[in-house]
Amino acid sequence: MLKLIGRWTLASLLVTPLLVGCGGSDTGGSDLDAMADLLDDKVEADAETAAADAVAASQAEVDALQAKADALKNEAPSEISVHDMQRGSALEGGGAASTMIRGGIAAEQKYGMINVQKATQIFWGLESRWPKDHAEFMEKVIEFNQIKLEPLKEPYEYYYDAELNQQLPLKRPKPEAIEAAQAAADKAKAALQE
Repeated sequence: MLKLIGRWTLASLLVTPLLVGCGGSDTGGSDLDAMADLLDDKVEADAETAAADAVAASQAEVDALQAKADALKNEAPSEISVHDMQRGSALEGGGAASTMIRGGIAAEQKYGMINVQKATQIFWGLESRWPKDHAEFMEKVIEFNQIKLEPLKEPYEYYYDAELNQQLPLKRPKPEAIEAAQAAADKAKAALQE
């Protein structure tokens, strides 16, 4: 009989908390509902934060693209140096061989610019005037003297400005590069507005 009472007591001790609850509220469900609501609120807040971060990142990208397009559009023609030319710009490192190669390339490029200057002076000596525009400069100075212009780094091109009466061409951003940069900025703006 004692065994039976002991088992009954043990069973009642195990079953009673299940029937009564864990000491929480009367229904037991409202705490779980509150926790679920808090979790839903956190998920919504996280989603809103992620969306706001994505919009901010997209806006920053649009601003950067527009700034690049504006910088290219507003960049005035400037003098060319050997650092503006493509050849030799990819050489890295400070070893003896790369330094000598870079120096040789820079010397060739400088010599090429001196040739352009001398050819322009010869044009002035023959014509008693400077080339009137970029087309005449390219035709009667560069092509006539068979000068091979060293390619410039992107997005630049050679440009001769007759108003400055100078002996060397300048560099300026290519019109295609300006248009491409503006198109990229406009495309990013349109994607952001969608």
